[in-house]
Amino acid sequence: MRAVLFLLVFAAACQPFRPAPVPSPSIPVAYTSAQGEWSIPNRWWAAWNTTEVADLVERALAQGYDVALARTRLAQAQAAARKATAAFFPSLDVELAPERRRSGGTAGGAVDDPLWSLTGLASYEVDLWGEVRAQAQVAALAVRQNEEAVRTAAMTVSAETASAWIDLVAARAQAELLHRQLAEHERLLASLTNRYAAGAATRLDLETQRRALAETRALLPPLEATQKARAAQLRVLCALNSTEGIGNSPLPPPWPLPRTGIPVDLLEARPDLRAKATAAASAGFDLARAKADLLPRLTLTGRLTASGPSLGAIFDTWLTRLVAGLAAPLVDGGRRLAEVERAQAAQKEALLAYGRAVAQAVAEADTSLAEVHAATQSLVLAQERLQAAQAVLEATKHRYAAGMLDYPDLAAALLQAQNLERAVIVQHAALLTRQVTLVRALGQGWQNLLPLEANP
Repeated sequence: MRAVLFLLVFAAACQPFRPAPVPSPSIPVAYTSAQGEWSIPNRWWAAWNTTEVADLVERALAQGYDVALARTRLAQAQAAARKATAAFFPSLDVELAPERRRSGGTAGGAVDDPLWSLTGLASYEVDLWGEVRAQAQVAALAVRQNEEAVRTAAMTVSAETASAWIDLVAARAQAELLHRQLAEHERLLASLTNRYAAGAATRLDLETQRRALAETRALLPPLEATQKARAAQLRVLCALNSTEGIGNSPLPPPWPLPRTGIPVDLLEARPDLRAKATAAASAGFDLARAKADLLPRLTLTGRLTASGPSLGAIFDTWLTRLVAGLAAPLVDGGRRLAEVERAQAAQKEALLAYGRAVAQAVAEADTSLAEVHAATQSLVLAQERLQAAQAVLEATKHRYAAGMLDYPDLAAALLQAQNLERAVIVQHAALLTRQVTLVRALGQGWQNLLPLEANP
């Protein structure tokens, strides 16, 4: 018994396999592109001041499948963690068994003797080397990983919902513009048909306008397909039965260039990176568990047995037993050593995965920031080109009316101006999408959406 007490005191003071903290990954000190001064607010989609997209994102977070699935996995991890902590406490089993004994001999008949027995068995494994603590820590870190997974799902779903809404609005805006342009082309074709019949226009003029009408009309089917695809995507993201009436809002104006901070801020801002760091820490505790499994185990067991001829007299006869057993692995075919090697490789993999995820996150943020700069410039240039094309169109109309130009020149100027009208919508939507991607890459604008203890 003294040896047992010594082991208990020694184990309480010693944790030989405690893993080292997860090392900090290498991170650049700054992004390569310039940042702005605008602070991204929580619920960044509300900064557009558009009720439609705000309602869609809020519904996706509250009722969408992705966040709900992440919450159910969190609930499983929480239950598994509670199960793991049960190993800190002794187990107690009770068995009540009625028996009937029949005995007899040559001198007399058989005799039936009833017997009731009650057995209580208690067992407790002393955590000498921290194996139980390591298992419980792995389970607790799994809860933390799943909490971060819920937040990652919220961050991803909000960005995907906003991007799908932008694409839907942009496709409908282009389709509406195309219908107006088609109406203009049809009016011009009718006018040219009359003039051709009167001999005031050439066959080339007429065929040029027919080609312009056909080219413009051919642009409608892809836009209609895009609208249907984005509407279906929103139905899945937001768990909607119908998207009727959605996407009729105009595209909101772009945000100013945001303040991005420095790359090291991503470690705290992005839940997916925190989940990777937690996974690396969990792998360290799993390695500690595997190493502790190589060493002897100390188990305390106690048994109480009571018996009697009836249920009321069951404690007439009783027996207690208390045992402390020390068991050490002797031959297991190398199973435990193989488990240590597996855990070591898994820890190395988790650390590499964390480093890669951080490097990729920095690259995503830097790339997204550069793309926002480029998209902003592209939108400004598209607007300038449109203004120039419209000026050329007006001058071409005057020269055509004066008989100084042929109709194909006018048709070319008209098509160019109409194409640039649609290009401005495309560039506007592209800039909004790039800004959403940047917000997601920075991990900003959603931090207070979910509580730390996220329960389904």
